[in-house]
Amino acid sequence: MRRVALRLILSVWFAFRVGLLGPLRADEASSVTPAEASAIAREAYIYGSALVEGYRGVSDLHSDSTTSLFRVSLNQMFQVARIAGPDDTAHKTMNIDTLSGSAFVDLRAEPFIVAIPEIKGRYFSVQLVDLYTHNLDYIGLRKDGNGAGNYLLVGPDWKGQAPPNIRRVIPVETEFVTIIWRTQLFNPADLEHVMKVQAGYSLMPLHEYIAQTAPPEAPAVQFPRISHATMRSKFFDYLNFVLRFCPTHPTEKELRTRFAQIGIGPGRTFPPKDMSDELREAIEAGMHDGEQTIDEAVAKAPGAGKLFGSRSDLKNNYLNRAVGARIDLFGNTPAEAMSVDYQVDAEGQPLDTSKHDYILKVGKDNPPPVNGFWSVTMYDGKTHFMVRNHLKRQLINSPMLSSMQRDPDGGFTIYVQRDSPGEERETNWLPAPDGPMFAVLRLYLPKPAVLSGAWTSPSIEKMPRNAR
Repeated sequence: MRRVALRLILSVWFAFRVGLLGPLRADEASSVTPAEASAIAREAYIYGSALVEGYRGVSDLHSDSTTSLFRVSLNQMFQVARIAGPDDTAHKTMNIDTLSGSAFVDLRAEPFIVAIPEIKGRYFSVQLVDLYTHNLDYIGLRKDGNGAGNYLLVGPDWKGQAPPNIRRVIPVETEFVTIIWRTQLFNPADLEHVMKVQAGYSLMPLHEYIAQTAPPEAPAVQFPRISHATMRSKFFDYLNFVLRFCPTHPTEKELRTRFAQIGIGPGRTFPPKDMSDELREAIEAGMHDGEQTIDEAVAKAPGAGKLFGSRSDLKNNYLNRAVGARIDLFGNTPAEAMSVDYQVDAEGQPLDTSKHDYILKVGKDNPPPVNGFWSVTMYDGKTHFMVRNHLKRQLINSPMLSSMQRDPDGGFTIYVQRDSPGEERETNWLPAPDGPMFAVLRLYLPKPAVLSGAWTSPSIEKMPRNAR
């Protein structure tokens, strides 16, 4: 009996410590030294940066209707039905290879069904992202082929049985999940066909799928407003909010216990009541150190393979997770898509199309190795927005090769320059700005040679302007 009682006491103590049974007591906060509080704050800031960045992203699109980016409310799906262009400046380096869609889904009351139609002859994917910003899974060509199917997304507390005609049951570690659809667009004339594919996507709660009465609703959530201006000043408030919907992972029990010592935990108010000014200053210093650590890591960011993926892919490297969320929120897992940035030419000099013309060679026997498709998109080097031109052409992609002019050796030369290379070469022209340029080579379903680093991307080479 003594052992049972001791285990019960320890269990209740631990629950208080990780924030499951109530707010942090003032005496718990006061037991932490300023040096310890600063170290914990630094660790928690790095740990929570991706969660707070991710919350800001979904809040803009799906919970805060006052923002210009708002699309649809919780548990509803939105599909983009137009092609972005130079006037779209909400995001930098926008991807126009695919038309996208998104939803933010609450799995607390019941699972949801993602239904996919048969999609032949084009790339598509459905990226599933938990509140940690882990890419927990994908639905799509790579994993599931191009046939129609229904996929069941289940939250961490669901114990039911999958209904008939479910192709896969996909468990989600957190109680909310972000869903991102991507559907390949061949060219502007293909827009109508993509819209027909999008019309075949659906998202529905389980009770609708099985035609039964809806279960009791989960408690209402008051989503706090968040902006770039408030992310820093209210950082731990936002983190505590998000953690309400993130059951403690077995690998993070000790970490959550440390965080609880300074008032960080599910649903808590930060800072704890009666926290001393000395501790507050120490926590602020720790947050500053965490921010500086992330900034330094962003400047020398590792490859995408260490920044984007599932929990098992990232191996609980919270700094890499923070860097990934900072430089490309909801970026793809490398096996799904990768990109190569072009900022300098083959000689290592900054790309500037006010001074030089350039070419990018695509060899007949050495095209970018992909199982999907590839593209090169042009952006202004200063703003990273798309470039206005009379052809209204923002990219060249592999589906366009059949209409392009071949080189004598069977390959292709892409002319990367400000002015037309001549009417006979305009099919191969990627219009550039009058000044610094920035281009991105995107690779969808890259082959093993890309993933392993064995493949070397082609360089953008300088070409004398009188060589036309």
